[in-house]
Amino acid sequence: MRVALPAVTLASGQVYCRAAGAARCFSDFEDGKTRSLGFMADSSSSMKQEDCAATCYRLGKELSGVEYQQQCFCGNSVAARAEARPMDECQKMACPGNATQSCGDANRILVYNTTCTGERTPLFHGCQAPEARGLPYCDTSRFQEERVEDLVGRMTLEEKVQVIAPQKDLGGTCACHTRGVPRLGLPNWSWLTETNTAVAAACVGPEKCATTF
Repeated sequence: MRVALPAVTLASGQVYCRAAGAARCFSDFEDGKTRSLGFMADSSSSMKQEDCAATCYRLGKELSGVEYQQQCFCGNSVAARAEARPMDECQKMACPGNATQSCGDANRILVYNTTCTGERTPLFHGCQAPEARGLPYCDTSRFQEERVEDLVGRMTLEEKVQVIAPQKDLGGTCACHTRGVPRLGLPNWSWLTETNTAVAAACVGPEKCATTF
């Protein structure tokens, strides 16, 4: 099965992605700790295959994988212990951003290789906006505790709540983006997901990954 991916428009300009090989289906996270492909880079209530491909391209990863309808995983290789599954097991959930595409299933990840062109920009999340760069919480020469205290100390109680609480206009579920704090340079992002599960970071070595529950 090949996936045909249209261009996706990002804030940084156009990124074009096309399929480069057949898609594959794998089991994922069935033991509650082992991922078949790298790390979760995004979760969106409007997920499409090309959005995930563009996200992974921006992160410098060769493989993209969609799972559980709105999750996007990125990596350069599928884990050796990953179990290949029949393709129909990864076609049970349609992508919310394009109902003609498949976006995996619970514990089933659809992995595909793409070739993308366009500008690579940092994916993220914080310390990118001009409002943030001059603040102490973005000063990497400081201890992490100092940076956390600075950021949290600048937030009102309402802002602290909205960062970790689902909002209907952003999707309304725990896996969707939660409200950022524009005045501090924090964009809307999956802050709740990163708080109660794992940060969107690559593993630093075998069995050395962000904690997941």
